[in-house]
Amino acid sequence: MTQAGPPRWRTGAGWPVLLGGGRWDRGEAENRRLLTEAGLIYVGGGDTLRLVRALRGSPALAGIAEAFARRAVIVGMSAGAAAMGAWVADRDGPGEGEPGENLR
Repeated sequence: MTQAGPPRWRTGAGWPVLLGGGRWDRGEAENRRLLTEAGLIYVGGGDTLRLVRALRGSPALAGIAEAFARRAVIVGMSAGAAAMGAWVADRDGPGEGEPGENLR
């Protein structure tokens, strides 16, 4: 992200906001604001269950959900796509899993 803030669509909605690893509680108010105002959010891949558990109940997930409700485009790659579904399978335990974020 540049010092001047995220690039803008002509409508003023920000794009893209990239989500990565790390702690979601750092700068949570600012992160939520950026996510809420985004017109496009890209959620990258990685460990699906770890991503779901990190997002669950977080301000980041609230920001993603608010952006989605405002008709933002949410793009997920691999784990980022799976985490937004209703159910996430555990690759280490066949038949095991837990609820995803069920973003709809």
